[in-house]
Amino acid sequence: MDSLDSGSDADGFAVAKMQRDARKRELRDLRLKEEKEKKEMEEGIEKTLEHEKKKVSEIEAAIRALQKSTPKDAKTPINVKPGFYNLYSVRHCQLMRPAKIHYGNSLSLYENMGDGSKNNSNEGDYEPWGDIELDNGSVSEPEVCEFKPFDIPKFSGKVKLPTNRRGGGETVEITFHNEEYIELKLHADLIFKLADGEDRLDLSEGHTDDTPYYHFFGAQRTPDRAREEREELQRQEIEARARYERNRSPSPRDTWFENNHFMGAYYDRRYAESW
Repeated sequence: MDSLDSGSDADGFAVAKMQRDARKRELRDLRLKEEKEKKEMEEGIEKTLEHEKKKVSEIEAAIRALQKSTPKDAKTPINVKPGFYNLYSVRHCQLMRPAKIHYGNSLSLYENMGDGSKNNSNEGDYEPWGDIELDNGSVSEPEVCEFKPFDIPKFSGKVKLPTNRRGGGETVEITFHNEEYIELKLHADLIFKLADGEDRLDLSEGHTDDTPYYHFFGAQRTPDRAREEREELQRQEIEARARYERNRSPSPRDTWFENNHFMGAYYDRRYAESW
């Protein structure tokens, strides 16, 4: 009887050990998967930030070249037309969780078609209105800050514009260096008002009161710049899709092709041939 009991105990111990070892392997695999996901996420963040830093550096260099070529205190005539500017801010990008797809920021200037008294844009004498669109992590509901019509500047310099009610009346400061390059200063309170939920939490946690303003650098959206931004967005989308496919748990219904072939992520069994 004792031998039977000891045999049962040994079997139970062996089963418990197998279960414990299996659980250890499961936890180890989970830890390795989480570490891999974190590393890939950090690599994605770094690539997005590098792109943002590159664009800011390019615009800063162009502005410095303009300033060097212009005598101090000289008024430089400019002819700003309705159009779009791509906006870049390393600080804002860092706070907006760029591990997600970063859709970017923009300034749009539209011609005010009110009374028609200031619509001779050939002379640069028109009254524009505009809005600032900030990427707060949602492409379907971008956060827009609109400001009222204003007199277009005829010379390079700063323009201070009050925002509409949605922006809480906070002032937007735009510096026109010429028709192509601009700088913006947005107060943190304005950015917080435009953000909701997790976006506001992310911004508030990373924000420091000693630097209340967010500085954006802008470049006029030309066909070449628009193409470059599309390519950058496409890169982010492809990498985000690849990360998702690598890290998701395979479904029991997934085929060998879906799980192993390099084109498996694009396979749709709905259109597979029936045998």
